[in-house]
Amino acid sequence: MALHVLSCLFGCVFALSFLVTTLVSLPYRRLDQVESLLAFKNEFLLSCNNSVTDSWTRDAISFDGVLFDEDTGGVTELKLRGACLSGTLDANSSLFRLQEIKYVDLSFNDFSSSLPAEFGRLTDLEYLDLHQNGFTGELPSSVNNLGLANTTILTKLYFLDLSNNRLQGKVPEWLWNLPSLTALSLSHNSLDSFDGSPESLHSSSVLVYLFMNSNAFRGYFPNIPPTVKYILASDNNFSGEMPLSLCNPRNLLFLDLSNNSLTGSVPRCLSDSLAVLNLHHNNLRSLPDTFSNSSLKMLDVSHNQISGKFPRSLVNCKSLEFVNVESNHINDTFPFWLKSLPNLLVLILRSNRFYGPISSPHYPLTFSKLIIVDISRNMFDGSLPPNYFMNWSAAISLAYDRPRLKFIGDSYSLGFHPSLSINNKGINMKLDRIVNVFAIVDFSGNKFGGEIPESIGLLKWLIVLDLSNNGFTGHIPSSLGNLTELESLDISRNQLSGTIPQELGKLSFLSYINISYNKLTGQIPQGTQFFVQPDSAFKGNIDLCGLPLQKSCLKNVSATTHTQHQNESAFKGNVDLCGFKENASATTQASHASKTMHTLNSSNPMLLFSILIVFHFVLLFSIPLSTNIDSSFLYSRLVSHLNMPPSSTCLPPEIFSPTGLFRLKNIFSLRSYVVVQDQLSELQMRRSKPNSANNWGTLMYIFNFSVGAGPVSGLIIPELSSNRTRGKITVERKGRSLEENIELSLNTRDEVT
Repeated sequence: MALHVLSCLFGCVFALSFLVTTLVSLPYRRLDQVESLLAFKNEFLLSCNNSVTDSWTRDAISFDGVLFDEDTGGVTELKLRGACLSGTLDANSSLFRLQEIKYVDLSFNDFSSSLPAEFGRLTDLEYLDLHQNGFTGELPSSVNNLGLANTTILTKLYFLDLSNNRLQGKVPEWLWNLPSLTALSLSHNSLDSFDGSPESLHSSSVLVYLFMNSNAFRGYFPNIPPTVKYILASDNNFSGEMPLSLCNPRNLLFLDLSNNSLTGSVPRCLSDSLAVLNLHHNNLRSLPDTFSNSSLKMLDVSHNQISGKFPRSLVNCKSLEFVNVESNHINDTFPFWLKSLPNLLVLILRSNRFYGPISSPHYPLTFSKLIIVDISRNMFDGSLPPNYFMNWSAAISLAYDRPRLKFIGDSYSLGFHPSLSINNKGINMKLDRIVNVFAIVDFSGNKFGGEIPESIGLLKWLIVLDLSNNGFTGHIPSSLGNLTELESLDISRNQLSGTIPQELGKLSFLSYINISYNKLTGQIPQGTQFFVQPDSAFKGNIDLCGLPLQKSCLKNVSATTHTQHQNESAFKGNVDLCGFKENASATTQASHASKTMHTLNSSNPMLLFSILIVFHFVLLFSIPLSTNIDSSFLYSRLVSHLNMPPSSTCLPPEIFSPTGLFRLKNIFSLRSYVVVQDQLSELQMRRSKPNSANNWGTLMYIFNFSVGAGPVSGLIIPELSSNRTRGKITVERKGRSLEENIELSLNTRDEVT
């Protein structure tokens, strides 16, 4: 009994000690601050069940997202990012009673109101993030009407993010007079002009980050403070010439004025420290030949009116990785000196007036890192020697020494990634991001002659090869059979003769073939790669025969009879092949399979469904993908969970083989990394997954949004349109926040300075 009493006594002492310790360790909170927080919470509706403000009660031990000053008990930080607050942020909000607050993050909420000028009352405020909140109307024309001295207005504010709202009208002059403002983002609004004189922006003394892209700004580009290092002003309607004030910042690292209406010349005086110069889609007419910049990594002046010579001074830019001068009027010979750029990855000369040969015994091309080259739609001529591609080291070695997966531009400022358009599988496709683990060669639309070099077969990591609309002669090189990664092959409209190499029928990922309008003869290789192509892919070769053409290779024998007896084995046993019937003719099977798969995705059905399978099962359902998985189980789960339309259940049987399943993982991780990088992270951020009834449309949208392919040809997805209009599933973001951009710039600062 005594022992029991003693035990209870020790227990009470311990509990009392714990209570005292807890009370002592609790942060000091002034009652008026707690009351203001609770009043602020009650000003809004909550649009979800897991808001960070759920913990806010009068007797709460902790206030999630709130930091109190240990000495004064006042609120100093308020972090309510994505707190599901919905309503109007009024001028008399309890928020403005938190006079000691220094840090405010209200991003990703829904305030359907104008931006209150009362933020000017928070005189200690240093950090204010209001991006993606639905704020409307004009910015406050003044914050001096609050009865405060001008010198006390937000003097400590160094960070202001107003991006991704619905703000319109003028940018007020007082913004540029904030003495400590270092980072400002006005991106993704409808702002159209600047209050005050053009010199008003120049008055800022410490501004480093200036983001005002995707607005409605018009007229001349304003003068820029000399302290700025990062300027993002793309997707506006700025006109006139680029101002010389752009030359004032001595440490300018990043300049993006793309998608405007700028005219004249690119200034000769731009900073030598520039790492990114992005001016595509303007009306610029000349590019200076004065590059002495060893820091420049990316140059994009595509879609302008630039004429004259290709600037040879770029040879000084040894860090250059990406060059795009597409769709200009440059009149010059091939820049052989580019081979001296040790880091060049992407070269786009498409749609200009380049002329002459691209090979020379005096200038053998030794591109050590080049993986994407597009010189299409020019006037290049001459022949290519058999060893032309022998020294394209990167496209050759990728197959043996695969590099660490990354996007071109990962090392650039602000996490900026260059984009480009390529002709892939018969359509013009925009790649918003370019991964470093595949190669593309496009020489189409020139005047090349002679034979296609055998050395093309060395580029083992080539996925797109376009040599169409030239004058190539001779046979199709059998070395093309070595391109095991090839997805798209276009050699149409040449003078090629002979038979089609049988090796092409063994390329597992070759899904688009166009050999039309040549002089080819003989039987088309018997393989799924050829069966699924439309007749137009072979048009203009009158001596070709065999599937998928309705022309037999044997005289006096109908195509149906011949193919039924000779080629039925091409389909027999493939129970998962749509439309297969043991008693039907092979011609009927080929026609049905071809039409079904072409309807699903004329550009690449195998890759499309591979991505969907891996994305759905590995990422959404966390089912490990291994060689031991039952293919019938995988197939049934795929059909049931994706709720695929009846006409959409035709998948290439190869993808269910043990090696095929292993291969899918590689395809997904290498070619569709962008799906995980942006779209899946957005779904996870919103803590939601697509329900099974909507997975099909959502995943199809994610795939096409990620690779920039546009709608899938021939396939209408009602779930997709309904999801987007009703807003059930949101996977699209307008852009990074200012904080994310700054963090990215700081992470890459050492590499670009």
